[in-house]
Amino acid sequence: MYSQNTDWIYSFIQMMMASMIPLLMVGLAGMFSEKGGISNIALDGTMIIGAFVGVFVANRLCVAYGVPLLEVNKASSYITGFWPRAIIYLVSMLAAGLTGLLFSLLLSFAANRLKSDQIIIGTAMNIFAPALCLFLAFVLNLSGKQDVYKLNVDTMLFLIPNIPGLGDIPYVGRALFQAVYPSFFIGILLLIGSAVVLNKTRFGLRLRACGENPYSAAAAGISVYRYRYIGTGISGVIGGMAGLVYATSFLTEFDGDVGGFGFLGLALMIFGNWKPLTIGLAALIFSFFRTLGSGYTLIPGSSEWNINSNIFFLIPFLATILVLILFSKRNRAPKYDGVPYFAERR
Repeated sequence: MYSQNTDWIYSFIQMMMASMIPLLMVGLAGMFSEKGGISNIALDGTMIIGAFVGVFVANRLCVAYGVPLLEVNKASSYITGFWPRAIIYLVSMLAAGLTGLLFSLLLSFAANRLKSDQIIIGTAMNIFAPALCLFLAFVLNLSGKQDVYKLNVDTMLFLIPNIPGLGDIPYVGRALFQAVYPSFFIGILLLIGSAVVLNKTRFGLRLRACGENPYSAAAAGISVYRYRYIGTGISGVIGGMAGLVYATSFLTEFDGDVGGFGFLGLALMIFGNWKPLTIGLAALIFSFFRTLGSGYTLIPGSSEWNINSNIFFLIPFLATILVLILFSKRNRAPKYDGVPYFAERR
């Protein structure tokens, strides 16, 4: 009886972690770009194009391991063993990250060299990314079916049922180390690494200087353009990887949509005040509300609440709006975030 009453808690936490990691990653992606002074609202598009390429590569590798094209969304039934799955996962993540990097160069070039409005460029990229992905899926017939604009995704292929040793820890093991994706550990490492890089390294100090006052940074001998390119490039890599994490955690078919996670990531970046650890806390809070909206049926007795289910689906978006209203004015973005830098004016 006790086990039945607590099973939903573990399932709820596992769903929270699955939501938290892509949110955390895209929040960190936005932070790196904006710390250098480039306002990157193209994160949703970066996630989309990263997810597309990552899923495409994963599917092709599945076929290479003998999975029929029309069954790639059931690849977990064909591919067994740790190393084949690990190879597919790592190569797919690298492909998604590299694609995000190349995609982010469009924003970097337009912002740094053309001095274009970064909001307009980011908006255009968000429109372009899903259109390009759907066009390629249709033209190349990647679904294996005629006139279908989708890619098959297997959410079980990379799921780790139980991590030996850690999964047996009372309470914590079942919640965090059973039915977990490798992206959980990647996300935690990125969070710790981002905090160290930004606050404890010369690179982090110079990147922040380019976002706070690029003219003073240039006077100190720092190449502002270079650091802005690097910051936006890091943003693209993490954003592309976040797209693949989202696709392989939630989707069975990828159709050019990542559930608005790119925009939610921007919201939690603002809530987290452009600081890695507070962005991590914000990701945890946002993922709780999102899981409450989509997984409320896990709660015992929820069927008797007589509440329209659409109310629960609105919860994460209402919470996002409320959080931004309460905290956005108190938080301070980098002073030159979104402001073009003109080297000749220093």
